[in-house]
Amino acid sequence: MWCGAFLAIAFSCAIPLCAAGLNWEAGQGFRRSRVSPPAGGRVGFTAVNSSESGLSFTNVLSQARLLANANLMNGSGVAFGDYDADGLCDIYLCNLDGDNRLYRNLGNWKFADVTDAAGVACPNQNATGAVFADIDGNGTLDLLVTALGGPNSCFLNQGNGKFSDVSAGSGITSRLGAMTMTLADIDGNGTLDLYIANYGATSIIRSGGALNISYVNGKPVVRGRYAQRIQIIDDMMFELGEPDALYLNEGKGAFKQVSWTNGVFSDQTGKPLREAPWDQGLTAMFFDVNGDRAPDIYVCNDAFTPDRFWINDGQGRFRAVTRLAWPSTSHFSMGVDFADFDRDGRGIFSTPIAHRQQQLKQILLQLRGDVTHHPQIQQGNAMIVGEENVSWMGISVEKSVHKNLLQICVKKLFRQICSLEIQSGQWAELRDFLPSDVFHG
Repeated sequence: MWCGAFLAIAFSCAIPLCAAGLNWEAGQGFRRSRVSPPAGGRVGFTAVNSSESGLSFTNVLSQARLLANANLMNGSGVAFGDYDADGLCDIYLCNLDGDNRLYRNLGNWKFADVTDAAGVACPNQNATGAVFADIDGNGTLDLLVTALGGPNSCFLNQGNGKFSDVSAGSGITSRLGAMTMTLADIDGNGTLDLYIANYGATSIIRSGGALNISYVNGKPVVRGRYAQRIQIIDDMMFELGEPDALYLNEGKGAFKQVSWTNGVFSDQTGKPLREAPWDQGLTAMFFDVNGDRAPDIYVCNDAFTPDRFWINDGQGRFRAVTRLAWPSTSHFSMGVDFADFDRDGRGIFSTPIAHRQQQLKQILLQLRGDVTHHPQIQQGNAMIVGEENVSWMGISVEKSVHKNLLQICVKKLFRQICSLEIQSGQWAELRDFLPSDVFHG
């Protein structure tokens, strides 16, 4: 038995992937071309079979490995980038139980597997994430790959279709449970720095790990190798993750890890951290939230470990956002994205969130231009347990910007749909109508 995901690529019929035939306008650090959608034809996407595209990849995870380490079920990632500078976007795919694959874009929806020639297979690794980025500043895209339990990999682009493996001297080959990466120039020196979100090399509770527990003053305390990752609070056992890692780029494919406790990171009051957060990191993203041209960090963490939101002071030092500006954080976050959807010059971000009772939702937060926000859209799923069955319901709450209105849509098993519109002044009645911790604030 195996668990995994088969790669399905859907291409747009309206916009050709091939760069040929487009009139490109050069800009500073970019180029652009106007695309005119065809007047006729069917709108939408058309699936291209792997036999036609050449993309034949399946990320397979055996049941034996799953049972031994449930953290492998977090899955693997993909990276897109024009590594050979031919104007076409190439694809790099991560694998948990086999070699990774690099597919070169040949144009006209055709791809060629060039993994072996490029030297980027990463054999015998639990590859979880990848990113193309110019880390040595020579104008070509290099490749970084994370792995659950390590080692992480660093490949420098040689410019001839091949990569040089400089992982050993890169400074990023940890043995932690790395999941994803994000890069930005945090200190303004012109090089891309790196943040890696670490989850946990192995699952402990879910995979039945043996624990060394003793009693101190009548209370159970975990000792030994898992003392940092397992906490017992009010007779409940909680599993923590591993500290994330921030690396400064020192050039030529080398990075230097930043300490959590040397003053680079400070808490909400401005005091330097005394210890690293032991979170189950899934996704991290750099974004200039407050418009000071210094990339800030948002980290999505799984389970009961809260998300982290760090504001850059412009010198590469980070302070946690205060509770006054950010009164609540999510749990069970999976991903985050920022964009200026209303074109007011300020960003907005969205993250799927949940609570400890497994009442799930997504939230869209609009930034006010500083580090504060107000909720814009919340939607998600809640588990409803009845006397005879257990079913899933989708709850979405949408606040209109122009109308003083809240609309609730409840979907039960995608068959029963009902809606309720209420004035915002009836918020108290709404809170009585729904479970107490579906909403914050």
